[in-house]
Amino acid sequence: MGTKKLSYLLFLFILPMSCNAEEHAFKTASEEILFKNFALSICLGMGYKDISKEFSKQVASSANGYREYSHISLEAYEEARTVVKKWLQKNYENKQGRQIPLMKCVDLYNNSELHNIFVKYNPCKSPDSWIDSNEFNKSCK
Repeated sequence: MGTKKLSYLLFLFILPMSCNAEEHAFKTASEEILFKNFALSICLGMGYKDISKEFSKQVASSANGYREYSHISLEAYEEARTVVKKWLQKNYENKQGRQIPLMKCVDLYNNSELHNIFVKYNPCKSPDSWIDSNEFNKSCK
């Protein structure tokens, strides 16, 4: 699949997920959404690593951006990477026998495995651990 076609398909898929009244929804997203968006980004990057170097740079930048705005521990991200690798090994064949990484990533995004990792490391469990209470209130709505 060509890079332009892949970019177009991803745009059509991700646009509805990211539509929000704010110009930059990631700046006001909940901790769980930031975490799940990070996982989706790395899943797409790993799933389509052979397609385009530019696409790989974009998904890496996206994952890093989501991580920068979140407050969850690094251990959560390492567990997410492990789960992503496991999901990308699943057999999702189309009728022609080719794997469909995008479906794997969408199913992972909606699966309880990511949610369970988030719950385990949820930075909003303890408001006292935050230096800035305003930041806690903004991130842990």
